[in-house]
Amino acid sequence: LAKSGLSLGLYGGYWGKHDFAKPFYRGMASAATLRSAHANSRVAIGAVRRANRDGNSMRTFELAAMGCCCVMEDTVDHLELFGKEGDAVLYFDSPESLVAKCRSLCNDDNARSTMAARVRELISIGHSYEDRLREMLAKIKSPVSALAVGTASNDTDAANAAQA
Repeated sequence: LAKSGLSLGLYGGYWGKHDFAKPFYRGMASAATLRSAHANSRVAIGAVRRANRDGNSMRTFELAAMGCCCVMEDTVDHLELFGKEGDAVLYFDSPESLVAKCRSLCNDDNARSTMAARVRELISIGHSYEDRLREMLAKIKSPVSALAVGTASNDTDAANAAQA
């Protein structure tokens, strides 16, 4: 992507450590800076950290909630969240496909606006912090989860465990 000729901005704590990324590195960003950067970008990239063994990241939800046109890493989680390619996002599975899909979207105003609206619509239903908390509390209250955690013998214990 760095060699593609596309305009690129990288934010966060790790990019500045890599020589290839330094020309694009913009440092740490506040929420306001990120909103502004994404509002002014044509495409946002949603990649996951392999070290975390996750199929999504906080950025998955943040980009969608900001209404960005997204190219997401091809993971089971992303497919479950956003559906088939082109409905709400495009997916990449290699550096080459990432560059090709970013280029394609940069040249297609209609596709970008349609997908940006759709991804925001999808993520706005059932994916709030409140939804996550309800899901965690439901798991804590289940007998199997209570045994695994070693607490949660009643609702008060479950609520206390969730706050810990």
